Amino acid sequence: MKTAITGSVAAMFAAGMLASQVVSAQPLLEALVPAYFDPPVNPAGWSSLATAAQKIPLSVIMNPASGPGAAQDASYVSAVQNVRLAGGHVLGYVATGYGTRPMADVINDINLYIAWYPVDGIFLDEMSNDANTSHYTYYQSIYDQIKTINYNYRVIGNPGTNTQQSYLTLPTADALVVFEGKARAYNSFVPSAWVAGYNRQYFGNLVYSMTSSSQLSTYLNLAVSRNAGLVYLTNDTGTNPWDTLPGYWDAEVNCIANINQGLAC
Repeated sequence: MKTAITGSVAAMFAAGMLASQVVSAQPLLEALVPAYFDPPVNPAGWSSLATAAQKIPLSVIMNPASGPGAAQDASYVSAVQNVRLAGGHVLGYVATGYGTRPMADVINDINLYIAWYPVDGIFLDEMSNDANTSHYTYYQSIYDQIKTINYNYRVIGNPGTNTQQSYLTLPTADALVVFEGKARAYNSFVPSAWVAGYNRQYFGNLVYSMTSSSQLSTYLNLAVSRNAGLVYLTNDTGTNPWDTLPGYWDAEVNCIANINQGLAC
């Protein structure tokens, strides 16, 4: 495997990134769902994801064992295929330890996902958000290696909070999750000023502990107003608030579909 992307490929990305900012036909919102539940444990959840993929833009983050696990899981192969056949996309979860996890371990996880599952890209969790040059280099190298394998793989980084513009422009990811937290914290969240200068497809907001479906319209429109094109709302809580779909999932899907059509939800 190559260890770095060529300058020409990086330039192609930069040109494509700028060009995409002027594209106006994209939907306002895409659901980005951390589906941290196993298909045999929650087959209805994965079935619901496939159904949703027929209605709205949808990307699902698979996470068999805080990463790809020790071996291929046939139940995930089937679940991933079903989501993709329905029109959705699937990303493999990879932890990075805020730039401290050995890069060889990160790349190994990425290679296992690609070998075992028909993924569309990688979700880099625990991403640093500081201006440390070594962190820039770390994430840019990971990004370059993914794009060298397949330039069409999508890379989403998750600092979970406001971050440095350089993580996007170097680039180190195709999109950044700039908020991950409870609904009450989302009420007062203010994205960094530089976010407004880019297409919303580059930014995600993941919100948990949102208890009532009556809040769907308010929070989804907050995401739109904050220039976030990737969004997910759930009433799930606890140490893993991504271990089931929200009870109002169907309503959330319908609300996203309406917003994308310019309708009220």
